[in-house]
Amino acid sequence: MTPAFAETPLPPACERRLDGVYETRGPASIDRFGDRYVLTVRCEGVHQIYVRNTAALDLGPFAGKTVRVRYRYAEETNPRARCVRPPCPPVTERVVEITEIEELITLDGDLDRQ
Repeated sequence: MTPAFAETPLPPACERRLDGVYETRGPASIDRFGDRYVLTVRCEGVHQIYVRNTAALDLGPFAGKTVRVRYRYAEETNPRARCVRPPCPPVTERVVEITEIEELITLDGDLDRQ
């Protein structure tokens, strides 16, 4: 079974495409979800997308902070997915691969680059 992913899981107003990557628009944060990180985007609701685990980027210092993120979408198999009723094919998830991250600070209620 092939997953049927939309091109992007976020509404168009919540991200923009720049030079082959996407960038969050509006408030976003990196949050812990169990033993994984998620990108949380607050735009037309709250959207959470798993972040691809990579040794190249330490997300710990950004956890819980308001950030601007540049990323690519990727699909990866989750070997830890639980099988409810066999036979179970591998579970493929849409994740983001972060290429750049910066913390934002609030000045008089507006988001601004730090």
